[in-house]
Amino acid sequence: LQNIKIGVKTFIPMIFLLVMVLLSGMATVLNTQTIMKSSKEITNIHFPNVYYFQELNNNFAQLQRITFEHCLAEDDSVKRELEAELDRIYLENETVMQTLANSAMQDDTKVMYAEFSASYEEFVVAVTEAITLSAQGKVSEASHYANTVVADIASELTVTIEEMVISSQLAMKEELQI
Repeated sequence: LQNIKIGVKTFIPMIFLLVMVLLSGMATVLNTQTIMKSSKEITNIHFPNVYYFQELNNNFAQLQRITFEHCLAEDDSVKRELEAELDRIYLENETVMQTLANSAMQDDTKVMYAEFSASYEEFVVAVTEAITLSAQGKVSEASHYANTVVADIASELTVTIEEMVISSQLAMKEELQI
């Protein structure tokens, strides 16, 4: 190093610094891209799924409320209004479920969603039975059916929805751990 000119001696550390800055910049860009990819996945997949799961959960509470109100209603016009509201929520659920069926999910969430879909069909049949009994004037049978069968299936569905929400939230946390 003693035979090297002063200009070269000052140039070597500058080149070293330049190489370090370039390597640091490349690492930063790569990390930023990874963060952006994770953010997009959270924003486009997991967060909407959690929203849809919560929407289904709210709709199940509404469906149960409508079923119980139908059993207690004495006026046929009120029962018809409740049946129209029931149909509206069924359509909303079908749209949400179709969206979820077409969305990307973790494997464990897909399994839970398949179980949920099967239980949902049972729930619709149970609600329809309770509404039919109520419309036929069999109020005590309808109320009993709503309080037992409908409530039990709704309870199972709510637990499954909560498990799907937790699964999606865990997937979001995993995405954040880069």
